[in-house]
Amino acid sequence: MTSRTAPPTDARVVARIFFDALHSLMHRTAPRDLELMNESGLTIPQIVALHVLSQRGACTVGDLADCTRLSPAATSHLVERLVRLGLANRAEDVEDRRQKRVTVSPDGAAILGRLEQKRLETIGEAVGHLSPATRGKLAEAMQAVLAEASAKAPAKEARR
Repeated sequence: MTSRTAPPTDARVVARIFFDALHSLMHRTAPRDLELMNESGLTIPQIVALHVLSQRGACTVGDLADCTRLSPAATSHLVERLVRLGLANRAEDVEDRRQKRVTVSPDGAAILGRLEQKRLETIGEAVGHLSPATRGKLAEAMQAVLAEASAKAPAKEARR
């Protein structure tokens, strides 16, 4: 009879395990992510901006700068490039005509979709190497994490 130790519950220990697992999986996706970035000609900040726009919806350049931690000037240039590439749309705010609202375009959403698909394929390959029992435990644990994180998520900041 073998003795089993209880899984760690200390947040720092669990964070390290979680980080190491994510790092291992992301290490596998990096070449495909970089391949797509090279194909699209996008930089990491541009992809991050597209993700923010996709998640938040329409926002001002200032809001986008706050979310990406870029300067307003850098964000303005980034948005200009995304608009020129047809990956984002910029329109006058209906409530404050001095402001411009930026949204992800269908082409920008398509690039994000392809990036997500490549990541899912790569992670699927990595997870596919795990035993069915380990995959089941992983799925169960991740479902619990998602459910609890969703229940405790702070309310989204009111859109300006």
